[in-house]
Amino acid sequence: MSTSRKGKCCTVCGARSNLFLCNKCADEVRDLLYNPHGDERGQPGIAWYIGRLIEQAYGQARLGTANGSKSTSKGYALLVDKRAVELLARIHATLGVWVWLLTGLSATESDEIQRPGTMAYLRAKWLSQNVKDIRKQADSGVLHADLLAYAKEAWKIINRPADNCCGPCPSIIKEKEGEMPCAVLLYADEKATVVQCPKCRARHNVDELREALRIAVRDMLFTSGELRKLMDTRLNDRMPKATFYKMIQDGRLTPRAVADDGVKMYTYEDVCAAREKPVPARRLKVKNV
Repeated sequence: MSTSRKGKCCTVCGARSNLFLCNKCADEVRDLLYNPHGDERGQPGIAWYIGRLIEQAYGQARLGTANGSKSTSKGYALLVDKRAVELLARIHATLGVWVWLLTGLSATESDEIQRPGTMAYLRAKWLSQNVKDIRKQADSGVLHADLLAYAKEAWKIINRPADNCCGPCPSIIKEKEGEMPCAVLLYADEKATVVQCPKCRARHNVDELREALRIAVRDMLFTSGELRKLMDTRLNDRMPKATFYKMIQDGRLTPRAVADDGVKMYTYEDVCAAREKPVPARRLKVKNV
């Protein structure tokens, strides 16, 4: 319930304020919600982070456009950054609670979509325009703390090294449904030799995990863009875009399948094989004399 607090203090900094946030902290909440150009400290706001998290979470994967191939369905999952997806969901939920507090409107079923990022962005922008009402809420200091924590976590996810993904944790754990793979996507420092799962706490050899991931995806189908992204961010096997398309142009790399919409699909196995093939000699045109 909103209320004024004459003679009281800001719940964030302790300055005297009739409301739960002083003017300075209210401005900070506004910038933490929506400040695409960054403030004097370079903090761009959670709305900006939402956009970057969407890119980090889903990249260029064409999620939801199945072409009938089980390999492709599995392949899409390998392009998803689970940490970014989970953080987006938490941001989406927090902002949804605050929209409800200020308006009494609950999230509609259509809001609860696979990608909550777009709705979260709109909520952040709307809340930034209604900070005067947020100041009246007793938990406004909690929102300030949550936004700071989300921004710090988002920064770590967005700026992590691109080649430290080790694939899903292979450990078998017990759940309510029975025994199943842990499957938490593991990340290690660039030079690390061992990684520990944050969920089951099992320790694994980094090189063995990465090799297992390469083997697991060898015959999965991807578009050219998806496959290059997979190689870059998951397989620690970067390949320049020009090199990839040169192999297609000179015939060393051919599509394994063509989707219903005409998009050509490739496999990592074929890329590895194409790299080992000699570059075809250029055919010289002979002029008639």
